[in-house]
Amino acid sequence: MMSKSIKLSLAFISMFFIGLLSGYLIAGVYSAAEQTRAASEQVEATENRPQNDEAGSGNGPSYRSGGDQWSEERMELMRQRITEQLSLNPGQQEPLFELISETRMERRNLMQESRRAFRDEMQQHNQLFYERLAEILTDQQMQQWQELYSREAMQQRRGEQ
Repeated sequence: MMSKSIKLSLAFISMFFIGLLSGYLIAGVYSAAEQTRAASEQVEATENRPQNDEAGSGNGPSYRSGGDQWSEERMELMRQRITEQLSLNPGQQEPLFELISETRMERRNLMQESRRAFRDEMQQHNQLFYERLAEILTDQQMQQWQELYSREAMQQRRGEQ
C-alpha cells in the first residue's frame, strides 16, 4: 500500500506531464493554424492585388504598408471566406466578427505595449552598460569608444560598406 505522500507526488507528476503534453499539442496546432492562415492570406493578397496599380499612385488603395483600405478589403474577404466555409447564419456573423475585431485590436495593443516595454528595458540596459563602461575606461577612451561604436558611427560605417 502506498503512502499518502507518494500518491500525492505521483498525482502531481502526472498532472505536470499532462499539462506539458497538452501545451505541446496546443502549441503545435496553433503554430500549424497560424502558418496556414498566413499562407492563405499571402496567396489571397497576391491574387486580389491589381496588376497595374502602383502603391501610392492615387489610382486605388495602397497595397503596401497595410493601408486602411487594404485592411478593410482584407477583412471583407476574410468575412466572406469564413461565412462561406463555416456556413454561418446571420445571427452568428456579427458576434463572430466583432470578437475577431476586438481580439485583433487587443493583440495589436499588446504588441505595442510589449515593444514599448522592450524599448524601455533596452534603454535602461544600455544606460547601465555605459555607466559601467565609464568606470572601466578613461575619459579619452570613452570618447574614442563613442567615435568608434556609437549608433551613429556604426550606421555611418554600414552606409559606407
